[in-house]
Amino acid sequence: MLKKKTIFLGLGLLILAFLLIFLQKQNKSDLSQDISSGLSSTAIIAVNGIEVGQEEYLLHLKREIAMTYNHFYQEYGVENSPDFWSTPHNGITPIDYIKERTNKKVVESKLIHDLAKRYNVVEGFDFDNFKLQWKDYNKKRKEAHDKDSIVYGSVFTDMHAYYNYLLNNLEIRLKEKLSNTQFNNDDGNLMRYYEKIKKDRFAYAEKIEIALFGYDYGELSYKKSNQRIKQILTELKSGLPLQKSLEKKYPAGVYQQRTFYDSVPIYGEDNPDEIIKRNAQNMEFNELRLVSAQQGVYIIKLRKPLQFKYYPFDKVVQQVRYDYDAENYSEFLAKEHRNAVIAINEKTYQAISNKAFH
Repeated sequence: MLKKKTIFLGLGLLILAFLLIFLQKQNKSDLSQDISSGLSSTAIIAVNGIEVGQEEYLLHLKREIAMTYNHFYQEYGVENSPDFWSTPHNGITPIDYIKERTNKKVVESKLIHDLAKRYNVVEGFDFDNFKLQWKDYNKKRKEAHDKDSIVYGSVFTDMHAYYNYLLNNLEIRLKEKLSNTQFNNDDGNLMRYYEKIKKDRFAYAEKIEIALFGYDYGELSYKKSNQRIKQILTELKSGLPLQKSLEKKYPAGVYQQRTFYDSVPIYGEDNPDEIIKRNAQNMEFNELRLVSAQQGVYIIKLRKPLQFKYYPFDKVVQQVRYDYDAENYSEFLAKEHRNAVIAINEKTYQAISNKAFH
């Protein structure tokens, strides 16, 4: 009898959970419809009640034109033509595709504007005021340039670049505010987070010993080097040992035994030693790995199993805090996205065609 009651209770809770989710979605949908009916005649879309007019909407949309052309060419082999924007492919027209991409960009920007206002980072964002600020910014840069003063970067900044510049800086300030007020990044939480991520983020091997065989492109052409190294890799996987004798069988290749130390930094992301070291520190013992760099292509193998240690908390606490805040911000923003109320003015939204941006 008790088992049946437990089963019925579990089913009841499950049904209640589904009902609450349904009601939440229904309420959100009803709210979106209510807001849509109350939008001004010039609005295209609203995010949490913040309206976006055509000029601001098109500012985002125009940045998606090249991506839209590329998408339909790559997917369907379609090139630009008079009917390009209105011709459907697999159920969607390019004009609807570009609007969907634009909507995502608009929602992202408006959520940051909304959150920055809600958490008292700024008083708000007004697009008309933004345009005045943008014009004044360029005016001052031109005046400085005309007076032979130092002006870093281009003298003129286009509207979209300035919009993103302000938005990126606003997001930095928003993250900082949330870090100080919402994320609870005290030492105790940071230490627990460090223990959670240290294996992936802060593990290191003091010493990495490898065997290497490969070709520098100066000795053999790019094409021949890659063809040859793949052939050798197949032979090594079939039992051929990775050792000095390979130089006799493949005279243009070079065999080396290398040792890397964690305490000795290697500078430059394109440095072949850095690329080889980075790959080696993530390898299993007896694993063979093909590594490509600008200077050549190589096969590497660990000569001894790696012995890992962890950077202590006090040495990496700033990075731990940065990662902790970044993860919390990502989760926070994802929740805001899920709960955002998006409303579209169907009349103005549907009226947007390629004529508006060509």
